[in-house]
Amino acid sequence: ETEKMCCDHLFSKTKVFKWFSKHRWVAAFVPLLALFVGAATLIGCVQIERAYSDPPYVAWWHADISYFGIGKPQYYLFGAGLTLLSCLVTVIVFIRAGQIEKLTQPGSRLNTVAFYFGVLQCPAIIVMAWTDGYWRQVVHFPAALGGLGLLALYCISHTVIVIRNYHRSEKRGCRAAWTLASIVFFSLLSFAPPIGVGLWLSLRESVWEWVAVLSLFAYFSPFFVEFCLLGKEQVNTTIVTYENLSESAY
Repeated sequence: ETEKMCCDHLFSKTKVFKWFSKHRWVAAFVPLLALFVGAATLIGCVQIERAYSDPPYVAWWHADISYFGIGKPQYYLFGAGLTLLSCLVTVIVFIRAGQIEKLTQPGSRLNTVAFYFGVLQCPAIIVMAWTDGYWRQVVHFPAALGGLGLLALYCISHTVIVIRNYHRSEKRGCRAAWTLASIVFFSLLSFAPPIGVGLWLSLRESVWEWVAVLSLFAYFSPFFVEFCLLGKEQVNTTIVTYENLSESAY
């Protein structure tokens, strides 16, 4: 029984999650910090790229993100920014996994799988960010596709969890007011990154690369609201109705 309890609470019983639950405003600050770091990194890289581009381009979406870290003046900004961003995303994924486990789905296998998708993106993104020169074809682009792919899989898995919780809470007659809107929001954005990457690879137009990256930014933005409510188990939020839905774990 003790072993089952440990397996059912892989994240929510850890000291780290309990600390974030106690200091929920710190947890809520993490998604905002990630958005700031990501935006500052991309804006800085675009401005440097624009200054050194020959011929110069007019629109920011003409900049090819995948080449920011390859033999460019903004190489160190790109590497440092993405390293910090990927670490912040890992923290967000951990907090979210503990929140889902504690309030909705103890022992959910899908929650655990989603967590590993979200964590494994970190080394892939870091390798991509700092790989340059000869290794760019061998390591850089596969790592970039792997990192984006893992993030996309996390988004899709998390969206499935949200949809499943919506149907369960609907059966119990206690769903959150904005849950349906959040399902549409997450569903659209969870499939935008793989579609964007696919169109970028096939059409070689950098605008689709921007679609993939910006949709990932947008996907994690509502987590700020969720983390503001850490520890308030009786509150219905825009994303998941908080109740004990532990009768079946996938």
